[in-house]
Amino acid sequence: MNFLQYLDVIIGYAVAMMVLATLIGAASAIWISLIRTRTRHLSGGLASLLENLGVAGEQGHALANAIMMDRTVKARGIWSSLTDPTDWKSLPGAVIRWVRGFAAEPIQREELALIILRKAAEGNGAALKALGLPNATRDQARELLSKVETAMLLEEVEKPSLPAQTWRAKALADNVRTLAAPLFSHFDNLMDRVEDNVKASGKASSAVFAAVFLLAYPVSSFDILNRLSVSDELRQKVIAAGTNPNANDPLLQKGLFGDSLNCAKCDVAWFFKWLPPARWLSTSVAQAKCDYSGFFTPGVLLTWVMVSMGAPFWLSQLTRLLGLRSEIARRLEDQRTLRDGDQRTTI
Repeated sequence: MNFLQYLDVIIGYAVAMMVLATLIGAASAIWISLIRTRTRHLSGGLASLLENLGVAGEQGHALANAIMMDRTVKARGIWSSLTDPTDWKSLPGAVIRWVRGFAAEPIQREELALIILRKAAEGNGAALKALGLPNATRDQARELLSKVETAMLLEEVEKPSLPAQTWRAKALADNVRTLAAPLFSHFDNLMDRVEDNVKASGKASSAVFAAVFLLAYPVSSFDILNRLSVSDELRQKVIAAGTNPNANDPLLQKGLFGDSLNCAKCDVAWFFKWLPPARWLSTSVAQAKCDYSGFFTPGVLLTWVMVSMGAPFWLSQLTRLLGLRSEIARRLEDQRTLRDGDQRTTI
């Protein structure tokens, strides 16, 4: 094979990995959403941040959850009554709070300080402690909140060209420096770590889902590369699918993955044998055995590693490879045209 054919093999492999990574990534994203990974990491990050303000333990976690469910953070719906259902100490209120917890909206540091100040003005003990003032009271917190809001308004009137964060930061620094200073100094770095933890959880989840998928459907990278190497037709179909999104060849999947995706090596019976007590189950189900040896072959393990890199990685690599192929194909065509011109001149 020439260099362009080798490049086509790599492009075909990238297409196969992107298809698998997209499928597994979708399942992983659903799982990450169901267990509210981002919400839990953000809540933990806020609790860690509150420790710097002197609010630790259960008080810190309770205040962090109260901040995340604050009326200004979670969008409120239009209800027939004056009371929001999330305020109800009932099953409907708990369900609505749980559903709203799926969306972990970003909180700016100035907004966070204002929420803490407002919670203190409402009499929240942990928020009063976070103010950093000895023996802070609810009335004192209300007075501070009024001063901050007034200062923000004056800053906006005097300097309307500045962003809102500047007005808020100056008003907080002038009136509640004991709260703003430790909060602002650690907020950005801690939120960056929260995002890193969310990404790490997503990658770990994708790796687990990829392993489960490949246990049932052992797709070997070596088999894919071999099919692409020996079949000119398959390579052409892959390139057509990569350059033309509307191209739809039902034989392309079978050409790339062979029979790996057509049937699993085992059924779901193996799962039930782990459910106690075993006497509830039939003997055949309780003693079900499956062959997982295919997963531990080098080709399938390589697929596991590659798929775990994620669909965005393979999409970016595929874009680069297709661009490189187009450039190489154009240069080869130019060289061929130049050689044809030289031959005509010589004749």
